[in-house]
Amino acid sequence: MTPGDYDILRELSTGKEIIFEFGSHIGGSALAMLPQIVEAKGHLYCFDHFKGNPNDEATEAPPGEVLAAFVDRTMSYRDHVTIVVGDISEVFNFPRFFADMVFIDADHVYDAVCHDIKAALHVTKPGGIISGHDYIKHLDECDPELVEQYATIEGGGSGGVCYGVIKAVNDILGKPEHRSGTAVWWIELKLKMKMKNNGGEL
Repeated sequence: MTPGDYDILRELSTGKEIIFEFGSHIGGSALAMLPQIVEAKGHLYCFDHFKGNPNDEATEAPPGEVLAAFVDRTMSYRDHVTIVVGDISEVFNFPRFFADMVFIDADHVYDAVCHDIKAALHVTKPGGIISGHDYIKHLDECDPELVEQYATIEGGGSGGVCYGVIKAVNDILGKPEHRSGTAVWWIELKLKMKMKNNGGEL
């Protein structure tokens, strides 16, 4: 993540009491959000298998080492962090509309991102924020052939563009907010919103 990405996370997390993070790795994004969470007397729930992403040298490391690094880096905030080691499907065990914000930065393959967005929709309050990483441009700025070629393969992208993330976000939530030169996307849930992919309502 870039300094600009962290700045957006600080802005989005301000005033939020309950935040869920899908994909925590060694805690960079968590550390960007935790000062604001503490100020709001809130809590951060971090979901990760701590195995890194397939064929991604930047995240490849033994899970125990990754988890230990996360714990070490966030130790000063330990009273405000709960780590859930396992699958993001665990989110469905939480009450609906429990969180003020969800930040998604896990698997980048289209189907996996769709799953994570649906988990976020389950747990995020109306009026809350769903956001994520690895979104460097909008779907209408992408070559459609590249989107279809790479969105569903392992890694979900090519040439630094995560087509799986971009397509999933637009298919389910519509065109999100995005600041040029960064990789963070976000959308504020309305009191009643329609999911694009199946016409259902939240």
